[in-house]
Amino acid sequence: MRPNVTGIIIWLCALLSFIGLIVAAAFGELVWLAINGAAYVASTSALNDLIRENRHGKS
Repeated sequence: MRPNVTGIIIWLCALLSFIGLIVAAAFGELVWLAINGAAYVASTSALNDLIRENRHGKS
């Protein structure tokens, strides 16, 4: 089974933005916290959409 490259890229974006959330919170950087929070929400939403499409057979 070939890995879904789009899914891997979105998953990496979600992971990096989550790490960014932790780092921004540790240093109290509110601007970076907001940016990484928005990126995390967007990437997890895109990942959920991709999973939903793959479950219904649309690729």
